[in-house]
Amino acid sequence: MIIVDKHEPKRFVETLRKMGVKVEVKSLPLGDYIVKDYVVERKTLDDLINSIQTARIWKQLYRLMLLQKEGYRPMIVVTGNTPYLGKGGYDSKMRQFFIFQLVSSFSYGIPVVHLDFDGRMPWFLYQLHIRSDKKKASKPVTVKKKTDIREIKSDMLSCIPGIGRTLADELSKRYSIAELSKMKEEKLSNILIGKRRLGRKGKMIKRVLNE
Repeated sequence: MIIVDKHEPKRFVETLRKMGVKVEVKSLPLGDYIVKDYVVERKTLDDLINSIQTARIWKQLYRLMLLQKEGYRPMIVVTGNTPYLGKGGYDSKMRQFFIFQLVSSFSYGIPVVHLDFDGRMPWFLYQLHIRSDKKKASKPVTVKKKTDIREIKSDMLSCIPGIGRTLADELSKRYSIAELSKMKEEKLSNILIGKRRLGRKGKMIKRVLNE
């Protein structure tokens, strides 16, 4: 069985049922699809870029990462064309997507799958369903929320390459994720932590939160 969030397109549900898959539609607290122990978050390319620019994606990644401790395997599926400019060049959306793919996979341990158009989504879910452990049944996700916002911010920042726990803790005391995201690169790089400036680490924070 595949559990589908009630906000997902009805045509996906209809296609899955035509494929012979049992589907349950309900409100999910996190993710758009649950396939056995997989929690799948679907985003269009434009949705992803927008969430990167507003820094919402990092909070979502953090919440998905926590599911790994509960025995789930989160993943993100991005749908949409990948404009190719020729001579090895891609447009700015794709450059941001490639960076996100690396950060999500290596810093958060969450794989990112790309489908060229959303019509392939039911097919992908079907393949995931039949290739998953047949002994496991899809079960609803229960999200355990942390009440310490500073700790959540620190966890998110510490996932950025080069940002350790001590530095993340200090930054989370002073700034919100939104403030860091909107801060100019020069100002971010000049933040003093102890007697040292962030420097290149500030540039990395800016790059991850905004590209």
